[in-house]
Amino acid sequence: MLGVASATDAGTYFDDLFGATGTGLDNYAVTYVNGSLAITPAALTVVYTADSLQVAYGETPSNLRGTYSATGLLGDDRLSGTLTWITQADPTSGVGTYAVAGSGLRASANYIAHYVQSVGNADALRIVPRPLKITADDVARDFGERNPALTYAVGGMGLVNGDKLTGGLTTRANAASDMGDYGIGRGTLAASSNYEVTYVAGTLKVTARPEPAPGTSAGAQQAALSAGPTGFGPRDGRSDIAQTRLHEGFDKEVDHQIDLGRSCTHDAIKEPTCSVTK
Repeated sequence: MLGVASATDAGTYFDDLFGATGTGLDNYAVTYVNGSLAITPAALTVVYTADSLQVAYGETPSNLRGTYSATGLLGDDRLSGTLTWITQADPTSGVGTYAVAGSGLRASANYIAHYVQSVGNADALRIVPRPLKITADDVARDFGERNPALTYAVGGMGLVNGDKLTGGLTTRANAASDMGDYGIGRGTLAASSNYEVTYVAGTLKVTARPEPAPGTSAGAQQAALSAGPTGFGPRDGRSDIAQTRLHEGFDKEVDHQIDLGRSCTHDAIKEPTCSVTK
């Protein structure tokens, strides 16, 4: 009978009986009945454990990695194949957690292998909000005019996947606001929950209205002021600054007409009346 080595692969092996020896065997007719030996595969458990990974929304989840453990390998046996990691998340996946799965390793036929994912693999990948920086543009206008468009620049990691901002910026300045600086706030401007927005405020500067050119009628200046966005006349709601500037315009026009040799009269709210001096 031949023996079986300890490292023999799993399978069924048959006996080959022959050549029995012993005292008195010559008095017997010896019959050999061969048997068999079954070597069954060993149990093996392979556990894939993914490393935790964090990426910003809109980025490709790369550098997936992790480790594995094999319980039940015998002797010098090793697993074959290439350890790989995959996830169903992609650059369009929203903020949240996603599973990472390991695969690619195989045991020989000498094992009944069970391949399992570690519990932590179910949320090993975390997609976090994408940093977005919104900077309001500084703008300016003359006193009494409508506010210009409130614009902004988008920075940080920027918008991706065709995403758009909604809403708009705001300021407390209006057409009747006095000269000075006014903050530009974020207002209703917003991004989706896939972004983390940092807002940098801007400034709206209200400046003095330019002086009229020599020879420009005071009536034209009055009309320009009266035609402001509020629709107010010179005495029905304008600020003190607006009223003062209107009077200054009248005075300058009178001086100009006098220089031309004309005689002029005017009161606090009416355009000057001028005639040629005889």
